Formats: sequence, C-alpha cells, structure tokens
Amino acid sequence: FNDEANTPYGKLLAVPQCETIPEQWILTSSPGGSGSIAAKQGMGLVIARFINGHASPLIAKQYVQNFKPSKQFPKPHTLLAISVLCADTEEKAKQLRKLLDYNLLKFEFGQFEPMSSAEQIADYTFSMEELIISRAMITATNSNIIAHSIDERCSQEAQAISKMVMKP
Repeated sequence: FNDEANTPYGKLLAVPQCETIPEQWILTSSPGGSGSIAAKQGMGLVIARFINGHASPLIAKQYVQNFKPSKQFPKPHTLLAISVLCADTEEKAKQLRKLLDYNLLKFEFGQFEPMSSAEQIADYTFSMEELIISRAMITATNSNIIAHSIDERCSQEAQAISKMVMKP
C-alpha cells in the first residue's frame, strides 16, 4: 500500500509504507449515517460507546442487515469501543472519575491549561454553576465510562455492555 499526494508544498508521503492495504473500519455512535456507509461499502464497524453511552443494539442490527460483502470483509465485523477506568481500589477509581469529570468541565468551559492530577483536586467541590451547566454532560458520561477497582466487576460491566450493544 503506497500513498502519496501532491500539495502546494510538494509531495506528502504516508508512512510507514506497507505491502498490504489496511482493513477499513468506520466509527459510529448512532444508527444510520456512518453505519450505513460501512454496510454499503463492506467495511468493518466500530460502535463508539465512549462517545454515546446510550448506543443501542439497533446500530449493529442495521449494519448487519444492510451489509454488502467485500473482498476485505466477506461478512460483517463489529467492534465496541468503550472507556474504562480501573484502579487498585474502588476509592481510587472514584478519585480518577472525579478527575476525569473535572478535566472535562475545564474543557467544556474553554480552559485548556494542563490537566490537573487527582491529588490537586482531592478537596475540590464542584460549584453550583459548574453543576448546573455541566449536569447533563456529567450525567451523560456516567453511562459511557466504566470506573471500578481492578476486579471482576470492571470486566463484568464491560462484558454486559458488549452483550447489550452487540446482540444481533
């Protein structure tokens, strides 16, 4: 697979070059759109549960029903992409989740300074304004991020999401 393009600044070359063409996958977080393109073009489909915590089995179902075989994918292939925070303890997982929410809030408010650490925000309490403005954002992300201690619970929750979203 060789790929180069001419630009006003000269040739651009994709590297590394390889002998085969990489598999083509499309990312989607809702029914229709990208999933339809993947099905029509015979591509793999990645369901982005980390973007849409409410991604339904309908996405995979529509993709499979409308799939047109291709040389790369004679049958439909799906992947599930999720966000997982695992820590040694449940308390540490909660601290990491608070840190994630804090940094997402800063981003939401247009504050792009370096990310804080869990230690830096240990005593931080979200203001009423932050809670009001970001309540929907935090509520939405609660359904698309798994945060637990490193035990079977983290794995079990990930598997449960996979079964729910990927069922035919």
